[in-house]
Formats: sequence, C-alpha cells, structure tokens
Amino acid sequence: AQPPLRALRRFCAALFAEHARRDGKPVVLNKTPSYVDVLPVLREMFPQAKVIHCVRDGRDVACSVLARPWGPETFAEAADWWADKVGKAVCWGEAHAGEYIDVRYEDLLGQPGAELSRLFKFLGVADESDAVLGHYSGGISLQTGRAGGWP
Repeated sequence: AQPPLRALRRFCAALFAEHARRDGKPVVLNKTPSYVDVLPVLREMFPQAKVIHCVRDGRDVACSVLARPWGPETFAEAADWWADKVGKAVCWGEAHAGEYIDVRYEDLLGQPGAELSRLFKFLGVADESDAVLGHYSGGISLQTGRAGGWP
C-alpha cells in the first residue's frame, strides 16, 4: 500500500481494534452501505478482509430511504440509487469470488440459522449460528414486518 493508505490502514485498524476490545469481540463486522463505493481501497488496506453483501429487496430499500431527510427523493431515484449500489457490489464480487458472498436480507429473516451457517462457513470460522440466535432470542426480534412493506 502507498504511504497514505498505510497510515489510513493503521488508523482504521486501531479504531476497529478498540471497537472490538470494548465489545469483547475477536473481529469487527461493519455494516456501512457506502463501503461499496470504496471496496478497491478497502481491499488494498485489508487484503484479508471478506465482504458479506446483504441485498435487500429494492422496493423495501426505496420505502426506507424515501422516509429519510437525505438521499433519493422519488421512487425512481431510489430505484436507481439501489441498482447502482447493488451493481457495484456484484461486479466487485464477481472479480473477487473467494472474498465475497451475498445474502438476501429476506432469506436472513426467513431462515436465519441456515443463512448464518452459510456465512460462518464462508468466513472459515466455527458455526456459531445456534449461539448467535440463542443470544438474541430473549432480547431482539427479527422485524420481518418491514420486509415486503412496499405498496
């Protein structure tokens, strides 16, 4: 990596390490959608990183982003925005097959155990899907009502 990227990598690595330490976690999972726009830079900074691309139905995304004070203002703009983000990620994933996997948000809601198992396998770590689901069973519910909520 070039010197500015090395500095940025050190900064981000320290930030992520502190985040993991405070949460008592061995790794960091970040869910920032805009990372799709900088995947080549992230790969250069963190060549060992893997990308899990969570794809939500574009109609649900449009309904969600149109309710925000930022971003697309019409359904057509939201559809274009969604298609651009998904397209960029899919293209990157096709070029980096062993480092990329996609999961449909609706599948994750409908079959969380199976989808988590698939993701753990992709990451090359022990399948902790039962433990993850058990951890959240008492304090969080999967909000399936927001999936397919478009008119």
